Amino acid sequence: GMKNIGVGRADIFMTNAKRATKNTHGFYFLVIAIFMAIVDAQRRGISRANFNKMPLIEFFGEGLSFIGRDVVAFAGNYDDIFEEAYAKSDGLIERGWNTVLPNSGQAPRMPTMFCDNLGVCPPAEFAFEIAPGAYYWNWEY
Repeated sequence: GMKNIGVGRADIFMTNAKRATKNTHGFYFLVIAIFMAIVDAQRRGISRANFNKMPLIEFFGEGLSFIGRDVVAFAGNYDDIFEEAYAKSDGLIERGWNTVLPNSGQAPRMPTMFCDNLGVCPPAEFAFEIAPGAYYWNWEY
């Protein structure tokens, strides 16, 4: 990965849902965080070529906000990944719903981020609700 430059302010994507028990869904949250990073990069027009423009996003706390940038540097955005996989396929599948809706808080089946790995959530009253139960916090505003 890259040098850890994740300390400081960053965007946070998560919902107000709390985990039932500690360490139950850690890998699940990691997969969702990676998916959200590539979708967010796609919406911002960021790819492997300009991954350094990817903002630091707190998926698992301030110390790990570089993860999204590393994912985009390695794999690219949603379209980069889809086009690479499609080029290696037999070409029989159509794009269909395999796209990112531009300028939208929702994907066709919206992925959601959860609270931190301890089940702690920022207060919903300081967030923008982008879909029922899904919130966006941006500490830069």
